[in-house]
Amino acid sequence: ANSKHLLSGSDGGYQVSYDQGTTWDIINNVELSQFYQLNVDMQDPYQVYGGLQDNGCWTGPSNSLNSKGILKRHWKRISYGDGYYAEPIPGSEHEVYTNLQGGVPFHVNTNTGIVRSIHPYPTIIGSAGDAIENHKYRFNWDSPIHISPHDPNTVYFGGNVLFKSTDRGHSWTEISGDLTTNDKEKQRTSGGEVYQDNTAAEFHCSILSIAESPVTAGVIWAGTDDGNLQVTRDNGQSWANVKDRVSGMPDFAWIGKIHASEHDAGTAFIAVDQHRMDDFTPHAFMTTDYGNTWKKIVNGLPKDDYVKVIRQDPHDPNTLYIGMEHGIYISWDKGSNWHCINNNLPPVSVRDLRIHPRERDIIVGTHGRGVWILDDARPISEMNKATQDVHLFPVRRATRWHYYSQIENMGQRTYKAANPEYGAYINFYLASDAEQPAKVEISNAEGTVVRTLKDSTATSGLNRMVWDLRSEGATPLNNPPRSGWRSGPLRPLVPPGTYTAKLSVNGKELETDIEVRADPRLDLTSNDYQLQAAEAKNLSSLLSETNELINESEAVLAQLKALKQRLKSNEEEDQETTLAALESCWKQIEALQDEWRRPPPNMGYRQKPRLREEIRSLLFAVDGAPAKPTQAQQERVVTLKEETANAVQAFEKVVFEEIARLNLLGKDVPAVQSRLRKP
Repeated sequence: ANSKHLLSGSDGGYQVSYDQGTTWDIINNVELSQFYQLNVDMQDPYQVYGGLQDNGCWTGPSNSLNSKGILKRHWKRISYGDGYYAEPIPGSEHEVYTNLQGGVPFHVNTNTGIVRSIHPYPTIIGSAGDAIENHKYRFNWDSPIHISPHDPNTVYFGGNVLFKSTDRGHSWTEISGDLTTNDKEKQRTSGGEVYQDNTAAEFHCSILSIAESPVTAGVIWAGTDDGNLQVTRDNGQSWANVKDRVSGMPDFAWIGKIHASEHDAGTAFIAVDQHRMDDFTPHAFMTTDYGNTWKKIVNGLPKDDYVKVIRQDPHDPNTLYIGMEHGIYISWDKGSNWHCINNNLPPVSVRDLRIHPRERDIIVGTHGRGVWILDDARPISEMNKATQDVHLFPVRRATRWHYYSQIENMGQRTYKAANPEYGAYINFYLASDAEQPAKVEISNAEGTVVRTLKDSTATSGLNRMVWDLRSEGATPLNNPPRSGWRSGPLRPLVPPGTYTAKLSVNGKELETDIEVRADPRLDLTSNDYQLQAAEAKNLSSLLSETNELINESEAVLAQLKALKQRLKSNEEEDQETTLAALESCWKQIEALQDEWRRPPPNMGYRQKPRLREEIRSLLFAVDGAPAKPTQAQQERVVTLKEETANAVQAFEKVVFEEIARLNLLGKDVPAVQSRLRKP
C-alpha cells in the first residue's frame, strides 16, 4: 500500500487523499448521513427537514422534479452546529426553527439565509464547557422545538421549563415550572481533575420531547431525560406528572418521543429508550385518558431492540408505526401486535419517522443511512381492509409533473436518490399468487381504453403497478432501428382528468378511479391540455399508419425475395418477363421505403429525416412540453396527414397494379399477398 494514501469518513460519503492530507478527493457516492430529528411540510411536492449529527440542519425535496433524481444540490444546509430539530412554520415554510447542541434555537429565513439566534436566556449557552448545576435553565443536547398545530405563530421550546413564543422567538414566556427531577447529582461537571468534559451532551434533568394535541389546544405533553412525564390541559397553568401511572416504565426513563394523537385529545404514545442504562428491551406505552392509565404496547417487537419513536397514522387511529434501533414496525390493532416492514430498508437506527397526511408516505430519518421514503404507504396502513381474495386499493391522486432534464453528467462519484416513481400507483392485494399475469386497463371518461398494463410477477400479498400517465404508443415497427436519438416508442401523455383502472386477476374484476392532476406550477387551461392530447393522438395515429405501411412493405419484399429464388431455380425460359416485373416491383417499393424512413444505418444529422422521422419529431415536440401546440405545429400536422395519405396511395398503387400484374405472370407459383384492401 502507498503510505501517502489516507481515507476519511464523512456524512455524505468518504474522502481520499493521495498526498498525506494536503488535498482531498471527496467521493460522495454512499449516503451515510445521521439524522437526529425529522419533519415534513405541506408544500407540493413536500420538503423534508432534519438535523444531522455534526452537520447542521438541512432541508430537501421529496421529489426534485428533475430526471436525474434527488442530488446533493437539491438539499441545503439552513443552520450550523450539530443539527437537531428543523421545524418549518406552516404557511410560511421559508421560515424554519432549528437548533444546535445544548439548546441553542434559531429562526432561519431560507430565502435570504439569515440565521437569527432566539435563545430565551442567552447566558453561557450551548457547549459552554462548564457544568449545568448552577445554570438558571438546563437544556438537553437535543432540546425539543414544537410548533402548535393550532397556531403556526406559537412555538414551544424545552429546557427544564417549557418556553412559549408567539412572535418568532423575539420574546419567550415560561408556561411551566421545572418539569424535571432537578437532581443535582446529575448536573455536576463531567470529567476528572485533569480535564473537564462539558460539551452539553452530559447535561441532564431537561425536557426531551414536546407534543401538543392536534385535537384540543392547550393539551400539552412534555417528557424528560430523567423519567418525568408531564401533561397540562390548560395551556400550562397547571401540570400533572403522570410517570407513576405508567405501569412498567423503568426508573429514570429517557422519554425520547411523545406523539399526541390526531384522532383523540386524550390519547398519546410515548417511546422510551433505556439503552443508556444497559436496557436494550423495547418500551412503548399508550394512554387514552390523558395519562391516568397506560398500556404497554410491545407485543411482537424484538426483545433485544429498543424503541426510538412511535407515530399514529393520521387517517387510521388503529394503525401505529414504531421506529427502533434496527428498523421499523407497524401495528394494525393499536399496538396489540407488531409486524416488521423493513423491506429494503437496512437494519439501521430509525431515529424519527413521519406519515405525510396528504401523500400518506412513510418518511424515516435514520442514523447512518439518511432519509428513506416509502411512497404511497396507504395500502400497508389499510391491510386490515383486504379481506377478499383480491382487493384493489384506492389510487392516490397522480400529478402530471413536468421534469427538468438538462443537467451535467454526474458520473459515479456523486450519490443521487431516486425520485418517486412517476405516475399513478395501482396497489392491490392477492390472497394467492396470480394464476395469469395481472392486467389493468386504464379508461378515460368516455370509456375508451387508453392503456393496458400487465404484471407477470404478481404474488400473494401487496402488489403495485405504476401507470406512467401515458397512452398506448403507435403500432411498432417489426424491425425498428437499433440506434438513433429517441429511437424507442413514443407514448403521449394523457390530459388531466378522471380515469378508471380495471384490475383483472384470478378471475376477479375490480375498478377504481384515478385522478390525474395538472402540474400545479403551470398556467395551462383544460382546453390547452385537450388540444395537446388531440394533436398528439393525431400524430400517434399517423405514426401507426406509417409503421404499418413499412411493416407491410417489408412483408411484401420478403415474399418477393422468396419468389425470386423460386423463379431463378425454375429452368423454364419464360420466367424472364416475370423476373423483370418482380425487379420492377422491388425497386418501386424500395424507392417508396426511402421516402418513409431513413435507410440503414439510420444516422441522424447525416441522413435527412423521412416521413416517419418527421412524424416522430413533431410528436416529441408536441408531447414533450406541457404547452398548447403552436399554430405552426398544428399546420404541420395537417401536411403530415396529406403526406401519409399520399404514401399509402403510392403503396396501394404498387400492390393493386404492379403486384397484381406480377401475380398474373407468375400464376404457376405462389402469389405475393398483401393485407391491404382496395379502398
